[in-house]
Amino acid sequence: MRLSLFWKILIGFWVAFILAVQMLWVVVAVHHDEADEVERQINWRISSAIDALRHGGPRELELILRTWPPQQTDYIKVEAVDESKVNALNNPYFPISDPKRSYESRKEKQSVYNEYVMAPDNILYHLQYDADKVRSEYLSLTDRYLFNIHEPLMFLGLFGGFIFSSFMAWNLARPLKFIRQGFARVAQGDLSVRLFPKLKRRKDEITDVARDFDHMVGRIDQLSSAREQLLHDISHELRTPLARIRIALGLAQQKSENIPQTLSRIERETERLDSLIAEVLTLARIDNDAFLEEQFFDIGLLLQAIVEDVRYESAQRDVQIHFNHDDKKECTARGNAELLHRAFENILRNALKFSTTGKSIYVSLTIENDRFVIVIRDEGPGVDEDKLDFIFEAFGRVPSSGIKDGYGLGLSITKKAVLAHNGEIRATNHPEGGLSIRVTLPIWEVNHS
Repeated sequence: MRLSLFWKILIGFWVAFILAVQMLWVVVAVHHDEADEVERQINWRISSAIDALRHGGPRELELILRTWPPQQTDYIKVEAVDESKVNALNNPYFPISDPKRSYESRKEKQSVYNEYVMAPDNILYHLQYDADKVRSEYLSLTDRYLFNIHEPLMFLGLFGGFIFSSFMAWNLARPLKFIRQGFARVAQGDLSVRLFPKLKRRKDEITDVARDFDHMVGRIDQLSSAREQLLHDISHELRTPLARIRIALGLAQQKSENIPQTLSRIERETERLDSLIAEVLTLARIDNDAFLEEQFFDIGLLLQAIVEDVRYESAQRDVQIHFNHDDKKECTARGNAELLHRAFENILRNALKFSTTGKSIYVSLTIENDRFVIVIRDEGPGVDEDKLDFIFEAFGRVPSSGIKDGYGLGLSITKKAVLAHNGEIRATNHPEGGLSIRVTLPIWEVNHS
């Protein structure tokens, strides 16, 4: 039998509430002297009867007895004493009771209390109170109560505990129901579901779970949209070279003299397809942790090798590349050297692409706050402020640059590679002109390996 969470919580709280109340009552009962309380009640009734009879006579006593419970009046008897047996106030056999005598003077329990009281009409009355019957009646009543709790209080406690437990169970099970329904909707592909607006008034840990759930669903929605956009962009980029290949084949079929040019064009478009597919595969593989092999390398030597390779191309365009690095410092990094090589090469070649004749590119490697800081800055046209983040998106080519070479995947690969190494990347426009890209990576201490 499967019991829902609501009933589990309700029964648990209910049982705990009842046990707590019962234990509290037991503790109170243990520390409370019931017998002493009974004797106090007996003394109070005797004292009040004596006082009423002494000041008002039998009529005043009758009024007092009407306020007592009916069964209590059966335990008291009052009768006038024969005048032949009493000698006013000084008869040693009939000591007149003092109504102000306290309970301390009656410490010794008696089965029956006998008191003699002189009324205002100078008549001596004999007052007899059967205390044993009172005690036996009280004990017989308490024996019938569970843990000395009266039945109305017992039922009231059970009912109150049920109401309290029901509220607590509802208060805990209701948000869990919302969360379960939210997961069910996400499993069905609905990424528009949000829980925080429904649960924000609770202001507890469940509210934090709802906020994290919304953040998770939002992130999934963002990744799903990005993946769909990536597939759309890839399909669009693949159509362009394929369309050119078809056109070249059509021209070759029309005129045989076009075959050499057609083959050359098909070769170029095939190379473009191969380059595009390679970049897409690299972009997809970065998300796989297995792609990040554990390697240790000198990031300074890595940057030096990249700069030397790109200098062959920059020299033909009369663009100077300046590399600032203290080669005396050890710059050991941990990660995938090949992937970071491609990442920095993409940044440097992108800077060269937007650099005109006579311009310079500056590459620097420093250490700040136990992190490597690599800055690559060009003197090109820069990027509009509202498009600085866009250049790191897949196929994120900036139209204002006027350069259409490439697919816009280079900097996207760079960003993923840097983030995969627990690094950070940020692009800014330099005050003196050009684009500056700053990359930070964690330092690996060899002596901590």
